[in-house]
Amino acid sequence: MKESVMNRIPAGCWRWYCALLLLALLALPAASAPQKRPKIAQEYRNWLDQEVVYIITREERNEFLKLTSNDARDKFIDKFWAIRNPTPDSPTNEYKEEHYRRLAYADARFYEGNREGWRTDRGRIYITLGAPKQIDRHYAEGNIRPMEIWFYSSDSPALPPYFYILFYQREAGGNFRIYSPYADGPNKLISAMRGTEETGDKVAALTLLRESTNNEVAKVSLSLLPDEPVDMTTGQASLESDVMLATIHDLANNPMVKDQLNRRRELLEGVRSQLIVEGSSLDILTVVLRDASGQPRVHYMLRMHSPDDVTVEKREDDRFHYSVGCRVLVFGENQKLIYTQESTVSGTLDQQQFDQIKTRTMAYEGWLPLAPGKYRLNFLFSDWIQKMGRRAEAQVEVAPRPESGMAISGILPFRRMERRDSSTEDIEPFTVGGVKFVPMTPRQLILPMASDLKIAYQLWEPAEKPESLKGQKLEVSYAFGRPAAVGGVKTISESVAREQFDRFGSLVNGKKLPLNELAYGDYLLTVAVGASGERQQAFSTAHFRVSDVEPPGEIWEVWDRGLPEDVRAGVPETERALSLLNQGKDNEARLWLRAALARNPANETARAKLVDIYFEAGKFKEVAALADSSPITRDTPVPAVLRMAESQDKLGSVKQAIELLEEHEKENGRSGPILLALASYYREIGNIKKADELTKQGQAATGAPDTN
Repeated sequence: MKESVMNRIPAGCWRWYCALLLLALLALPAASAPQKRPKIAQEYRNWLDQEVVYIITREERNEFLKLTSNDARDKFIDKFWAIRNPTPDSPTNEYKEEHYRRLAYADARFYEGNREGWRTDRGRIYITLGAPKQIDRHYAEGNIRPMEIWFYSSDSPALPPYFYILFYQREAGGNFRIYSPYADGPNKLISAMRGTEETGDKVAALTLLRESTNNEVAKVSLSLLPDEPVDMTTGQASLESDVMLATIHDLANNPMVKDQLNRRRELLEGVRSQLIVEGSSLDILTVVLRDASGQPRVHYMLRMHSPDDVTVEKREDDRFHYSVGCRVLVFGENQKLIYTQESTVSGTLDQQQFDQIKTRTMAYEGWLPLAPGKYRLNFLFSDWIQKMGRRAEAQVEVAPRPESGMAISGILPFRRMERRDSSTEDIEPFTVGGVKFVPMTPRQLILPMASDLKIAYQLWEPAEKPESLKGQKLEVSYAFGRPAAVGGVKTISESVAREQFDRFGSLVNGKKLPLNELAYGDYLLTVAVGASGERQQAFSTAHFRVSDVEPPGEIWEVWDRGLPEDVRAGVPETERALSLLNQGKDNEARLWLRAALARNPANETARAKLVDIYFEAGKFKEVAALADSSPITRDTPVPAVLRMAESQDKLGSVKQAIELLEEHEKENGRSGPILLALASYYREIGNIKKADELTKQGQAATGAPDTN
């Protein structure tokens, strides 16, 4: 183990709201009011107000404006792009190159009149979201205004996976503007000569759209979300489209987007990009085990290859300090990021403790609550003292509980097992049934001839009362042989009492397999389990090697001791719900989100997701109840607040809607969408003066940064 003396761096009337919001949303930077700021050279002014105006966060902008020297500005710009680089160890910055390509394309293709391409609505969307997957153009149809429909697929956690953006020319030969289904409506897409815009007949407008184009265009005029059902008989437009447009308008400041940037910033400051290496010195073991309530978790171990891979530094207090971290990005089968799990483990050792672990390799353990499905796990293990990160990936599949028959988890090879009491048996990684297993990773499964291979596994079957299984037996066989050799398979058999299954249908079993009769070489172990007298069996396999080597050395295990607090805060329930939402299983996710809130009413992620589920289902009483369940905080997302207020209004409680929004404003400061929504509610109760005042404030707050 290395010793170092380095210092550790240590929403009411939505018609009014959406109409007003879109007025502000479509306002481009040139229309913003000038702000007083320090004089800076034109090249830096261009960078701030033109080149990155749509992607810089509010905090970054304010920080840049406070800088007093060009050297500081140059360093800020370098760091700005480094934070956004998807591959920090690459000599090129793909994000930066793509952004400037978008800028050039927008200026070349979307120039309108005397407006540069980057200032136009189409230019802004292209720069923010990139090239659409498809463009549907309608320029020559006689009954409708010229329009373009851009189709996008997105992997941003802040946006839907698929959506449209519709642009239309309000005046002949005029600029293409972003279309809002709710604020504009299909009437705005019809030529004035037919009279539908003046009469407001939405159904007639939809009929003309279908006759002049097709049914899909008519549907897009009511909703920009392909999977959202629309009512073509009434022409009632979607509210969700306007929420999405507001998100795109201020995408750089979306909490989920900023959270990703903050994680990258922390990584850049703590781990130097040139010291991030791929998983050549990082070994991974994953296994799915069901907890005491029968729910699956993916347990993982990240093991270093050498004691020198983690730094322990001796400080002035003559004690030894270490600090490591683990970040896991969980991607679904659709390759969308579901959630990120991140933790840091730090500690101190006295001389005796250091002497015990200095020749051991460190192994970091953790677990992920996931619903059945396939996942890609992206790991980054960081040594914060050595300032080095190691990356690796793993593909895992969480199998559902069998409806009939039996299933077996992956085989877990282990070094030793220890008893655990009830306080940690359902929290500590690789602990199940009151037993903590100290695992061996695949690289460690090169064993000397005289040793034993210890394995554990978990069996799953439909839940039954354990007493109903009394007297029944399971037959287990352990067969290991050389894959390239014919014959010579060694088999060990045993019986297991079936009544050992718990009430959720899980049973943990293990076996010590002697290797003293095996010749040197590679072996395949197959574990087969079936009910006595039945032919159907469950199988699982593992590879190991017998060789002339020393027994694997001891490891030094660490895991996040903050896990108990996460459990008390309902984090595992929230993460499991997010994995279900990724699969479109909203009803199941709702139950887990409810469980998360039962543990911690201040869990804003769980509350916001529940608001989305209930609001989209039209369950406004449930949304209003969520508004009353816990005060608004700085962590309450704006879309959730707007939906809670809208639900209060739909239930006839305009006053409560106003109080809710004003509570958010008091807690979080001015927000354009909140102010505009407040304006709509004050207008609804007849306070026109207050409504007009809030409208002006909302337009100013929602508008894009000044470029004058």
